Amino acid sequence: MTYQSRIVSRRRPLGLFHFADPRHWTPTDVRVAYEQGSQALLDELIVTGFRVARTRRSTRRLQEVIAEAQAALAVYDEAGWLAQPELAYAAQDAPSSNDLAIRPGRSGGIEFEHLQFPSGYRPHPDDPSSRRWAAMGANRDVHAWVLRHKRPRPWLLGVHGAEMGRPFVDFMLFRAKWMHEKLGLNVALPVMPLHGPRAGGGHFPSEVTAHNVHGVLQAVADVRRTLAWIRNEQPGQPIGLHGISLGGHISAIVASLETELACALIGVAPMDLVLLLERHHGTGHGHDLRVQNFELGARLGQMTTPLRMQPKLPRERRYFYAGAVDRLVDFADHQAPMIAHWDYPKTLVYNGGHVGIGMAKELPGFWARAFAESGLIRPRGVSPSSSAALTG
Repeated sequence: MTYQSRIVSRRRPLGLFHFADPRHWTPTDVRVAYEQGSQALLDELIVTGFRVARTRRSTRRLQEVIAEAQAALAVYDEAGWLAQPELAYAAQDAPSSNDLAIRPGRSGGIEFEHLQFPSGYRPHPDDPSSRRWAAMGANRDVHAWVLRHKRPRPWLLGVHGAEMGRPFVDFMLFRAKWMHEKLGLNVALPVMPLHGPRAGGGHFPSEVTAHNVHGVLQAVADVRRTLAWIRNEQPGQPIGLHGISLGGHISAIVASLETELACALIGVAPMDLVLLLERHHGTGHGHDLRVQNFELGARLGQMTTPLRMQPKLPRERRYFYAGAVDRLVDFADHQAPMIAHWDYPKTLVYNGGHVGIGMAKELPGFWARAFAESGLIRPRGVSPSSSAALTG
């Protein structure tokens, strides 16, 4: 089956032409149109907020960012990381007991363990931005929210999206209490660089090209170090990986490096951060410099996109889901190429957008199906909604 015929089977938004046929004037279609419209509007409001609130960098600052990116490009090209992205990602060991801190936490009525240990990421010494990145003190330690049973159980490691990294928000995003109590999983949610308790000194993702490079490299290292901690704590227990939005981008790279994952579940994920930033930030102020910066970011992005790497786990343990009216991460730009690159894994296109992912009724069933098929949980007859556009 061709690429196009696989993709066109996805659910599409119900537009005006759909309702030009009176046969479509049904309560179900009207409800779906209302849900899709409200979800798309919510996404558009967030996108508008990004464009209004984004930092307007001066010409001098843009020139500095570009010079830094040009120097970094030469460094990584010489190191061979652009040609072979796998070289940019060093294997990670579990933190030693002396470096590990675990303290109790509570958020939204959920008691959890707050895990903290030093990040294993070390910036390339010849990258001109390395010293600045390493000087971000709060970002040097990994933080993770952990829910685990008293006896060994399979694990789900979740990687959150941008602007998250706080217990209450992360627990809601991943439905952590449901996964822990109803599905019986141990859950670990590491915080990404420059998020939550690691914030300070900059943003990731960012128009500052170096932040996107270091952010992806460090996020991947931190997730792999958390995986190593789990394996050290409970040897032999299967581990599933689940990334949402920006976390999906990171998880797709991790799934291209780790050979012992039970499954990889990727949701509403951008696969090209530069393309995402260019679409949402635009190139209005300082047009020529901003275009030049995005072009350099795209060249450096050769080593930070999962589209340049092959997944290590077999096709039947890869899962993907996307929103039918996602206005933040465009399906054609990001998700369709990744679905094709991953050889069309089981894919759900749910009836909703990006920001409102927590309201998608179809997702828990799809997640449970992925966990059951990959051996993380016992099958319980849970399946996605019959209205879901499911392929694979």
